[in-house]
Amino acid sequence: MVGCGIVSGQTAPFYAAGYNFTAYTAKCQGEANSAETQAIERYRPNLIVWGSTDETESILAATPTGSKVLSVGSPMWKTVMLQRMNTRVGRFTATGAKVILLLEPPAVPIGKISQAASNSVGYGQMNALLREVAARHPHDVAVVNLQSLLCSSGPPCPYVVDGFGSLSHPRQAIRPDGAHYLPPGSLWVAKWLVPRIATAAGKL
Repeated sequence: MVGCGIVSGQTAPFYAAGYNFTAYTAKCQGEANSAETQAIERYRPNLIVWGSTDETESILAATPTGSKVLSVGSPMWKTVMLQRMNTRVGRFTATGAKVILLLEPPAVPIGKISQAASNSVGYGQMNALLREVAARHPHDVAVVNLQSLLCSSGPPCPYVVDGFGSLSHPRQAIRPDGAHYLPPGSLWVAKWLVPRIATAAGKL
């Protein structure tokens, strides 16, 4: 689902020039659930790979006192996100499939240093929760650490990795805008990622 996470649901409002750029996420959870259910019913997969970066965001969640913004990393955010992740993984494994959770690298810092630091915190929180979910399902769920390829020394993540990409030719970079992959970068990552997914799945 473009612009939607797996369990991030509705993300916190983000206003610019009077317009809420995250308003569309109000429909995200329903659309994500529907897409996943249809895919499982159609293809009956024995392996499901979880790859999402939206679980790094603050969210708008229902609480006993009404809708409330839960800031990423806060105790309530961790509680809600862990419950959502664990419940969704449980639904995946209930189909008989094994699940691989991808630990995602933070975005390459292209803007302000403060923004990059905040971004890294969100990814760290998300990846920690994914590890915890995997630990709760040791026979059905494993993690593959994509961050170890693209950000092995930890944030801030480099723009050029292992000689792949060029500062002078941004379109040759793996993630030229800091987050999204162009086809050459996608292929390079996939050649590293796919065998590691197979290995992790084979151990379950």
